[in-house]
Order: sequence, then C-alpha cells, then structure tokens
Amino acid sequence: MKNRRTVQEPVTVLLFDPRVEGHHASWMHYLADDLVSGEYRVILACDWRETARARLEREFGDTLGRIQIQPIFDSQGKVAGGSMMGALKAFHVEWQADFAFLCNFNEIASPLFREAALGLLPPREFRGCLGGVYHRPTMLLKGGFSANQWLKRVGFRRLARQGWFSPLFFTDESLLQRLQLEVPDAELRYLVTPGAGRFDVSTDDARVRLGIPPGRFPFLFYGGPYRRKGLHLTLDAFEALPTNSPAYLICAGDQSQDADVATRLRKLEQQGRALLIGRYISSEDELTTLAFCASEAVLLPYIHFLTASGVMAQACAAGKPVLASDVGWLAKQVRRFDLGLLYPQNDSASLRAAMVQFMERSPAEGDRWRENARKYTAGNNRQVFREQLLAGFSSTATATLRQNP
Repeated sequence: MKNRRTVQEPVTVLLFDPRVEGHHASWMHYLADDLVSGEYRVILACDWRETARARLEREFGDTLGRIQIQPIFDSQGKVAGGSMMGALKAFHVEWQADFAFLCNFNEIASPLFREAALGLLPPREFRGCLGGVYHRPTMLLKGGFSANQWLKRVGFRRLARQGWFSPLFFTDESLLQRLQLEVPDAELRYLVTPGAGRFDVSTDDARVRLGIPPGRFPFLFYGGPYRRKGLHLTLDAFEALPTNSPAYLICAGDQSQDADVATRLRKLEQQGRALLIGRYISSEDELTTLAFCASEAVLLPYIHFLTASGVMAQACAAGKPVLASDVGWLAKQVRRFDLGLLYPQNDSASLRAAMVQFMERSPAEGDRWRENARKYTAGNNRQVFREQLLAGFSSTATATLRQNP
C-alpha cells in the first residue's frame, strides 16, 4: 500500500460512476456535495460526454465548481484503462487518492467477487481503501442455490475478512446487521436512502400549474420504462379502468427508450387521462416538486426489486402514500411504517384493484398514511445521509492515516 498524506492535508476521495441514468446523477451529487462539506478533496470520475455532461450540470449546479472532474470515456466512447476496474486503478494512482469510492458498487462487484473467490485479488493499491454504496447486493439477498451467486458470496466474504473495504455502505439495514455478525471486523456501514427535494407547493397549486383537469385523482409514476420498474404494468392497470374513472396518471421520466410504452402514454394523454413529462428531471427540478405535490399517491409497481427505492423516499418526503409491490425491502418498509398499500408484484389486475381501493379510502386512513410518511422522512433525509456518510469516512480515514503516517 502506498504511503498516505499527513492528517493535516485534505483527504482525497475518488468518486467513480460511469452512468447518469435513473438515480445515478442524484446520488453522485449527494455524495460529492456532502464529502466537500466535510472538507474532503473530491475527484469525480464520470461520463463527461455532451449528453451526460448536460444532465450532470443540471443535477449538480454550483457543486461542480467545488470538485474536479475526471472523464471516464474518450470522445469515441472508449473506457480509460480498457475496463471499469482498469480506469478505477489508473485514476486512483494518478490522483493519489486515499479512497476509491464507487457511487454504485455494482459496477465492479460481480467480476471482483468471482475473481476473489478464485484467489485473484484486486490490485494491492486498493487494499483498505476500496469502497462505495452497494445498492443491489443481489447475491446476498436471493434465496436458493446458484453456483454463480455462491461464488460471489465466497469472494465478498474473503475480501471483507481481509480488510479490503473502507467503507462499503449498504442501504438495507437488516442485511447489514446480518453481515456484521458474519464479518464483524469489516468496514461495512449503513446509509439511508434519503427523501430529497423541495415539496413546498400546495396540491391545488401544483395541479393548476401542471394543467391537471379538476376532479381528477392523480397517481404518480416517476422514472424510466425499465421493465423491473413496472411502468408497463401501470399502463395495463390504467387501460383496464373505465374511461370515466377519476384516476389520472402523472408520468415523469424519459420514456423514449421503449416505443410501445411511449405510444401508450401518448394515447392516455390524448384521452385526457394522463400527463407525460417525457424527459429526465432531477430531484432539484421544479417539475419534480410539482409532480410529487400534485399527486395523491406514488406508484411503485416494481418486479423482483429487492433493494432500496429512492422514489419511495421522495414520496415520503412529499408526504405522499405509496402503492407498492409486495416484495423485498420495499414491502418491508411499507409494512413496517404503514406507508400505503401493498399488492402482489407483476400483477396489473392487483395494481388496478389497489388503485380503486386507494381512491375509496377513508379520510382518516389517508391522513394516517401522510403522517406516517412524514415520520419516516425524519429518519431518512439528506441530513441523516450526510451524517452517516461522513461518519463512515471519518472513522476509516483516521484509522488509515494513523496506520500510514
């Protein structure tokens, strides 16, 4: 391991994420902004090509002026170093970083763990300083036997026991508690999925500003057309409702990747039953504020989705109940904190029934869900996220610097 700089000098964190779709841009922003607030020097290795750059500039705002950018791709789209791990290693050495931190650890997790299980360890420069946010640790969550998943679990535990991680965050608290019993000395930590954004517009004002007709009952679907997010099931449910139903769909996100979904959404919009905000909108965008504030509930029809949901956290921050698939982390949170209704996953008829049930709810039930959403957000917000992130880096950074003066 290379020598570290002195405690008096800023600790350098290399943040690494080649993607900007979905939650990637906002999580990059959260991590960079909070590390800068903790007086860390931040190098953001990211996709800096024209389209991605425009999205990151909208998301980051003034934060971009307080960090340094390292492009991952060249103008032809080739990855520096020939692979994601190669790029991570090259940038880590070039910037003399104290920590190589992946905003989404899934980017390298599968090959990293498989190779470790076979005795092929990462470059030695990463020992004790390789970390990130492990959003989808599927191999640690799925039941049943799979040779591939078993191999990755072996590799993960080998690296954890040998002290390669520093720090590695999980967004599932119950999973983390189990792992801490199995590998108690590893730098594994919990990081909340924060409800972020501004939700201070009244429901009536938001609906007027979005042009939603009076007498409608808006449900929000926020995100892209990825099959695992279930927008196609949402459309199935809406299309099966009577045309005179007050149910109204607000769909916010870039749906252009799925021509069939885009066509069906336009048809609903032409019928006066939907509003399509057909582009990526960041958590800081005013349209995000209006979409959440205008809705009665947020739809989460996810399929085989085992891990944390940023959209659920945003819904709670906006004081909105959710209608969610009864599976994984999402179902546990909705059930534990009483945040709305659950229905069987991958079942549009059940989703439609849940929508009807929600529209017929009693005022007292609606008030209870909204109050529970606000209580949930008290423990899952940007301030808690910042405190947990900086606590994780502070403890590992101090230990590393003292060990390597």
